[in-house]
Amino acid sequence: MSRPLVVLDPGHGGRDPGAVNELVGITEAQMTLDVCERAQALLSNCCEVVLTREKDCYVSLRARPGLANKLKADAFVSYHFNAGSSSKTALSFEGFTTPGQNRSDKLCQAILDAHGNLLPEQSLRADRSDLDDDKEANFAVIRGTHCPSCLIEGEFIHTIHGAELIKNDNKRQLMALAVALGVKKFLGLRSSSDRDRQDFDFLASIRVIEKELEALKKHL
Repeated sequence: MSRPLVVLDPGHGGRDPGAVNELVGITEAQMTLDVCERAQALLSNCCEVVLTREKDCYVSLRARPGLANKLKADAFVSYHFNAGSSSKTALSFEGFTTPGQNRSDKLCQAILDAHGNLLPEQSLRADRSDLDDDKEANFAVIRGTHCPSCLIEGEFIHTIHGAELIKNDNKRQLMALAVALGVKKFLGLRSSSDRDRQDFDFLASIRVIEKELEALKKHL
């Protein structure tokens, strides 16, 4: 039996760095590639995973979904980091699908659920008007796919707190784990392998470290 094929799309790249936080020293293109590479590694035990780019290079909005269609992918996830005009924007994440109800909504919801559980310090920017959490937008990168697809905005990169969270290796690992767990749930794949247990052991250790740091701060 052939394994499911998933295409992960690190947003931007090359001459298009996406959103940039010069103060913290990170670009959207750098960070999205890192998250997608991590998610690829986490999914490799149960899926064939292809990235739309594997380095800092430009890939057109037509080529990204075109690759998924050419490979007859079972799922497509485009990963991004948000930007806004207010420096006071709270830590938050969101997901988008194209207008209308279809299987893309289930893919997006699964990733959003996992993200919220793994990164509780962030709030979900949701649209509940159609009884699920994803927002709807006619983005070209997901509009052009033939398979279930969604676009995830993992955090706001333009704020100091958002950029610091994105820059944190452990937090990006959790973002990648959310993508992996969401994709696995959508595809109906079990999460019982040694790799999955290692992922959850990693999460548990991060939780312990965070609690210890909080306790230390209270005594300073």
